[in-house]
This record gives sequence, C-alpha cells and structure tokens, in this order.
Amino acid sequence: MKLDVITLSGMNADNLLRNLGDVNFWVDSRSYNIVETTHQFWMMAAIDLVIGRAEYPAS
Repeated sequence: MKLDVITLSGMNADNLLRNLGDVNFWVDSRSYNIVETTHQFWMMAAIDLVIGRAEYPAS
C-alpha cells in the first residue's frame, strides 16, 4: 500500500526505534510516564483533526 510508518519513542536519543520508521515522534525524556503521556497527547490531537473535520467542521 506504500504507506509511511510512524514510530513513537522516547528515552535515549540513540533509540533504535527512531530509525525504523519514515517519521518518528521522539520525546526527550527519561521518564516513562512523561514519554507515554506526550505520545497520548499527540495521538489524541491527530485523531481529533481527522474526526473533528467530519463531526464539527468550521463554518
């Protein structure tokens, strides 16, 4: 299908996952809780953009 792969990672800057995707969202924190919360925020914002356009478009 020729789709881009998006990875979400954190912790170390040399995290191997950062090189596996076409786009990587990396959080510069060694705190697992901060990394996961940031990823959840980014995913919720992306979903809101997609669903929001259909559910409540600006007039």
